[in-house]
Amino acid sequence: MEQPLTFEMFREVQAKLEALGAPLSEYNFPNLFFFREKHEYHLVGDFIRGKSYLGETFYLPLKADFKAKEGPYFPIPDEWLKNFEGMKRYERAEDRDYLFRRETLEGLPGRHRSGQRNQIAQFERDHPFAKVHPLEEEQFPLVLGLLDEWELLVPEGDAKNAREALKYMDAFDLEGIMLEDGNEAAGFLIFSVQNSETLLLHFAKSLPRFKGAFPYLIRSLARATSYPWINFEQDLGIEGIRKEKESLVPDLLKKKWWVSVQRG
Repeated sequence: MEQPLTFEMFREVQAKLEALGAPLSEYNFPNLFFFREKHEYHLVGDFIRGKSYLGETFYLPLKADFKAKEGPYFPIPDEWLKNFEGMKRYERAEDRDYLFRRETLEGLPGRHRSGQRNQIAQFERDHPFAKVHPLEEEQFPLVLGLLDEWELLVPEGDAKNAREALKYMDAFDLEGIMLEDGNEAAGFLIFSVQNSETLLLHFAKSLPRFKGAFPYLIRSLARATSYPWINFEQDLGIEGIRKEKESLVPDLLKKKWWVSVQRG
């Protein structure tokens, strides 16, 4: 029997995902839920069936000791590949999660991150009274206003999904911070705990007219958290997202494997 992914499945499915301990962004119920329509996620026995951005059907396992019958299975972390010896497998750069050490984002060291440091300095000069604070319900109207403006610039983006994340902040134990300048939201981040060492960044938005707001927010999060790693998820092969994440120079890229029962 198969069922479309619904909010009522949260506790059961999230418990199974956490038990697996897979260090990948898809093994997180909020991520699956917010993009359930885009990926056509369904609960099918011990799997979540979905479709990639390219329209490829895949099965995400909900238990470790499954027998490979259908497929392909995705995303499979490096640590599990020993269970698929002799099977066809491949991975793509656009699927990889970008991971950063907290201290990297705190200081943005090195010549290769000088552009980010310069942007922060410019933001501080141009917006001396801007402040970062926890994202609470009373700030939601400002964030919604930001999303309305951002959606005009990027109509094919995920503004709809970010609005839904605001609705489910408490239910999914999500947290956030907002960068405010005057009575406007310049940017915001929504995130949750992925595991004992990692924060998972679900949504990160800033308006282009606030130059430097994005690296300023990222540095603020790194300074505030005690988690040693922050997962920025994948770039989906979208050039703008890829350039933005690559400009921060990730400390680690987590591969996500496609595995087929067809022998490779």
